[in-house]
Amino acid sequence: MSAANPLHVAIQKAQRLLQQNQADEALEALNGVLTDDPDNAEALLTVAVAERARGNHDQALQTLDKLLSLRPNFGRALQEKGINEVGKQNLVAAGRAFEDAVNADPALLNSWQALAKLYHDSGQAADAANAKDKVSFL
Repeated sequence: MSAANPLHVAIQKAQRLLQQNQADEALEALNGVLTDDPDNAEALLTVAVAERARGNHDQALQTLDKLLSLRPNFGRALQEKGINEVGKQNLVAAGRAFEDAVNADPALLNSWQALAKLYHDSGQAADAANAKDKVSFL
């Protein structure tokens, strides 16, 4: 029986800490991962989520820019970018990020939900209806 990958274990620990609203501890848990593997997509995404949880949208977006330079079609990273843009009240940029997210991964329910609201709020009724249909389907 092989031992678990220590990087994977650290990322899972950080994700559990985030679920417990312990963003600072999650970031600490990821320090070693990013030292050993600075381009680890899951670690970078988890760092971005932790930074957002701390209210550091700009830092989260910088981390996501790095991640998306490595994996431009990483749907969950694009979704996280949209969430951070909403947090900064950059609704146009958020909409683009959520659209990119569902183009990369059509099963991202949270992105479809966000798009439905953004489209509705901006008076794009047909697009809002389409997004709501996707939410119902998923």
